[in-house]
Amino acid sequence: MSGQKDYSVPSRFPSSNRKFKLKTLSQFEESQINRNQELEHQLKMVSKQNDKLSSLNQYLQSTLNKRNEVIFEERQLYNKTKSIVSPQKSNSTSKRQSQQFHSRKSSMPYLTQTSRLQYVGEEYFRLNQVLEINISDEEAISYFENDPNIKFVRQLDEETFVQIAEEQNIKKLLQIHDHILKLQNFIKEMFEAILKFKKIIKASYQMNQQGQLNDAISCIVDQTQQLMNCERATCYIVDETKGEIWSRVAQGINSIIRMPIDQGVAGFVAFRKESVNIPNAYADDRFNRESDLINHFKTQSILAAPIIGDNNQCLGVLQCLNKNQGVFTNEDSAYLKYICNFSKAVLNHSLNQNQVESTQNKLRHVIKYFLDIIQIEDPWKIISITEKVLKKIMNCEEARLVLKSNESVYYMKYGIQQETTEFLGIFKKVIDSQCNESTLNNNSNPFFDPTLDIDTQMPAITMPINKNSAFQVLNLKGVNKKQSQQSHSAFVSGLELEMLEYIRSILFIKLK
Repeated sequence: MSGQKDYSVPSRFPSSNRKFKLKTLSQFEESQINRNQELEHQLKMVSKQNDKLSSLNQYLQSTLNKRNEVIFEERQLYNKTKSIVSPQKSNSTSKRQSQQFHSRKSSMPYLTQTSRLQYVGEEYFRLNQVLEINISDEEAISYFENDPNIKFVRQLDEETFVQIAEEQNIKKLLQIHDHILKLQNFIKEMFEAILKFKKIIKASYQMNQQGQLNDAISCIVDQTQQLMNCERATCYIVDETKGEIWSRVAQGINSIIRMPIDQGVAGFVAFRKESVNIPNAYADDRFNRESDLINHFKTQSILAAPIIGDNNQCLGVLQCLNKNQGVFTNEDSAYLKYICNFSKAVLNHSLNQNQVESTQNKLRHVIKYFLDIIQIEDPWKIISITEKVLKKIMNCEEARLVLKSNESVYYMKYGIQQETTEFLGIFKKVIDSQCNESTLNNNSNPFFDPTLDIDTQMPAITMPINKNSAFQVLNLKGVNKKQSQQSHSAFVSGLELEMLEYIRSILFIKLK
């Protein structure tokens, strides 16, 4: 009615304005999310920098403490020297001696450097130089004979020493005392090195008593932890065919450890075949922090070295975590290389023993298979027994045998008996060509057909028996990086290929 009033509430904002405001609000939220992500990234970078600065601060504090110790020793040395001098000497003589001492003090760079050993520079005999496993005897003797302290003591005969003592030459007496202190420190280091090598030799004897691979790894881990005086030790074994490192034994860990050969500190050592000494694990990008979260452990310092075989092949990695006192030194790195050198023979022997036992077990399966199948005529039982032994030999979960009889092709899929009228896929190719087919990815094979072939992205090998039969089995060890770069064929170990040939020969005789 025209006379009635309109009481409807008008919209405060037009519809177009509301859409515009919603769009603007959405853009603002998106920009805030991006900003938050940038801030999180910056926070992570700042956290890394803080870790590095903390490590540097610890190192500088340690250096400052050493410097203070050196100054304190020099003051004690000066006080002792003053007591040797006759108290009846004139003030001018005492003043001259004091000037000589201060003159000597100003010429000693180690009073203003980080440690006393740096005073002699590169010429000083360092223990880790001789401990280097690849150094020759001639080089070690040269380091020793060219040490300035050794040279000085050799040139100081009895007559010269008595003359210096009678003259009460403070400068020369302090010089002699200084060289004697350094030689005393050197003798102490050498004695400690002898005790360490005594322990290493004893440990190597115990390692060589182990025949089984697990026992050998366990012994290596225990001995390494004791010798290196660390919280944890791990011995990784390198599996080049799978491109990974693994260990069944690690202190404080009960499960099997597996990781790609190019990840983590141990993977880096195995891939590069070089040792690493990391004083601050969390400041190093190679360290995998997730391992600490999983194992409920706090890694502080890491020392790791490769176990290199006779053919320059990396057999494994020895890794030490958290030295009980301080951080790992260059001498510790040298000692670990010797332990790795002894471990090489132990691992070689245990791996060979493990290979022999594996071969014996596979041969037992083949012999038992021959005795079982020779009395069976039912094709379904032949298929079932053959697939079981193939799985055991290749240590996999899937295998398939295809038989043709009376114009029908028999096979089992997911435990169900099935038939078809003709060969298909990879089976057809190998039966027509009578040649083996080995692929890195079974599904990617251009001849693949899901009707008969095993539907998997894993490596597989297919072998013909005769014109009416063939079998296909997973090849878990088929990933070989070096070979896969050159060909699409999967690597097949010589032992497993030989066992498969035995199975094919038995089936060829049985199905003739």
